[in-house]
Amino acid sequence: MQKIQSDFSSKENKNKSIIKNKFIFIIIVLIVSIVIGVIYTWFLKPGVDRNSYVSLVEWEWYLNDSNLVVWDKESLSVWDVIKTTKENSLAIIEWWDWSVTRLWWNTEIQVNELFVSQSKDRLNIAFSLFSWKTWSNVLSYIPWDSYFKQSFMDMEAAVRWTVYNVDLDNNYLYVIDHSVELIDSFWKTYSINEKEPFDIKNFSFIKLEEFISSYKDSLFEQVNRKLDSELIKLLKNNINEKLTQISELATVEIWEIDPAKKEELYNNVLSTYQDLNKFSSEDGILFEIKMDLKEKLYLLSDWTEKDLVAQSFVYDVKDVTDSNNYEYLNDILSKLNENNINVNDSIKNYVENINYDNISPELRNSLQNNYETLVNTLNIDTESIINNANEVKDNFKQSFGGSIMNLFKNLFN
Repeated sequence: MQKIQSDFSSKENKNKSIIKNKFIFIIIVLIVSIVIGVIYTWFLKPGVDRNSYVSLVEWEWYLNDSNLVVWDKESLSVWDVIKTTKENSLAIIEWWDWSVTRLWWNTEIQVNELFVSQSKDRLNIAFSLFSWKTWSNVLSYIPWDSYFKQSFMDMEAAVRWTVYNVDLDNNYLYVIDHSVELIDSFWKTYSINEKEPFDIKNFSFIKLEEFISSYKDSLFEQVNRKLDSELIKLLKNNINEKLTQISELATVEIWEIDPAKKEELYNNVLSTYQDLNKFSSEDGILFEIKMDLKEKLYLLSDWTEKDLVAQSFVYDVKDVTDSNNYEYLNDILSKLNENNINVNDSIKNYVENINYDNISPELRNSLQNNYETLVNTLNIDTESIINNANEVKDNFKQSFGGSIMNLFKNLFN
């Protein structure tokens, strides 16, 4: 009897041991699979560098209370605290997509979120500013389910493709390019456009003249504009190396693509467009390819995303009119018209205030020939304009001189 019990106990222990070993084996296989998956994702699979970095221009700065060396580059993690100390220190954060945030001396921030998907269709970046000032240049196109947010003084600034400056010492937010949505602690939203400095203490706009004379840190702006310019040059050199591949994607005919492959094409277009979003009409061929990709991005996007892509065309129209690069205007307006992209009110003022003195005779003729497209795109009340032609002509003459009167007459006859 004892022998039987002993054999049974031994068998039971052996079974337990086998189960235990199987369990350990499964755990080991699971861990190894995860490790292999991580290694494949991060090191072997082609994609974006998910790391963000901080580096120092001069003097000294701190990362989580550790003093770091000038020009050393350190990778960042969520909850890292960055602090600059001595006067003239400048720390630069390079976010995953080459967007940047720069910290002036005596500035302290904390990184709250760092995420980017493999196809660059979603990114979530957030940080808090505790003291003094930052300058951020957001270079990426940010889809609806993505964000770039900066928190300070119980407020939150949400931005898209924007250059802006926050100064807690002088209590202002200043948008250099595009716009920022500021949300206060009561969830009230303030839309702040470029060259509309905003008092973040009294929640009111500051007159530009007063801002320039009493608030603005001209040295900080000068340094950052120079660094932004150098950054764009660097990105331009990098993108030129794969221009042929990008150009081929920009010329793909969407209507010929198998419907089952359209999602894959959308991801490719969006990922590639991210690399071009920061370029302006000053960048020539890169801007042209960017416009072709943006049109495809609009056509491939779902309805929740289409409006965001459409509104981004407004900034392109503003870019070409502000910089007098009117040779790109017809192409943009044609894309808007052909695809029934309705941004009429947003771009109407930019086009109506074109300085025609800066347009070549050839382009003037092109605009004449495409005036019907202009009318359809901008939804201009042609009858009302013709009825008031004399008044319009007088204003036009005063603004641009008699040399353009022939073009004006041709447009309305």
